[in-house]
Amino acid sequence: MNAIDFVEEVKKELRTLERPPDVGEADVTLGLDSTGDKAIWISFSVGGKDEYDAFLDKLNAFAQEVTSKLLRLYGSDQWPYVRYRR
Repeated sequence: MNAIDFVEEVKKELRTLERPPDVGEADVTLGLDSTGDKAIWISFSVGGKDEYDAFLDKLNAFAQEVTSKLLRLYGSDQWPYVRYRR
């Protein structure tokens, strides 16, 4: 499978997960991590929240769900990293 098809497949799988409120669609990029190993970089846009601590807990739980799903599907050949941006 080529890189473009793989990214689209990852995005499709991520759409099956229930995102917390104010978390947008994923941007997925293939690249290398700091050790030079293959990585999947998943970036979500997030909106502002007044209850920041509770929101952060939801974001962390969602990041763990995303990571677990991608590791189950694709193994650890390309480690998934989740990040959020405003």
